Amino acid sequence: MSRIFFMKRVLAMLGSGRMFQRGYSMLLRIAALITAIGGAVFWILTWRVIAELERFYAYYYRAGSRIAPAGIMFQILMVVLIYCLVHTLLIRARTVEELQPTDYIITPLFSVTLKLLGEISACLFIFSGLAGGLSIWIAGGNILGPLGISSISLGTNDFIGGLLTMLLGLLLAFASLVTFYYLSEVAIVLVDIATNTRSLRDDAGSNEQENRAG
Repeated sequence: MSRIFFMKRVLAMLGSGRMFQRGYSMLLRIAALITAIGGAVFWILTWRVIAELERFYAYYYRAGSRIAPAGIMFQILMVVLIYCLVHTLLIRARTVEELQPTDYIITPLFSVTLKLLGEISACLFIFSGLAGGLSIWIAGGNILGPLGISSISLGTNDFIGGLLTMLLGLLLAFASLVTFYYLSEVAIVLVDIATNTRSLRDDAGSNEQENRAG
């Protein structure tokens, strides 16, 4: 009997959606912690690569001593990126906790996830555009590739190329936000349509029963 009672409680929690909300919120917090630790480790290890860039890539970039300042700029932007990613994950974890109970359990979580994906990708695009463009201005070339990071590149290493790289990063970030926020709204709209349809069906059934009783 105790096992049956336990399973009833578990199924009731699953049906209310609170277990999914708490579990997903905890998962996002764990992801924020992993991002912070992993980002800090990568940030430390990147200093060694930056120190070697001047010796191994000076001829390629023809920048000489300008590679080190570009690397320092990159590290500063990396700190900002890690902060933005961690803070965004924590904010969305709180958003999941504060979701109001509805007849649907997974769809609200899916909607929040879509927004989160758009925000994370926007942060990455902005970072890639700014870091790539500024490194082109400072070092005469995009240093993100040698650092092992995918970058936005337009194939030119002049002032216009750096400016276009930054603008492209901002454009891709905006497009990412619009796309994922739209998909998130579509998910919510589908829930609203299903809820209204169910409400109309229930009202029609109630009216039919009243007419039969009358």
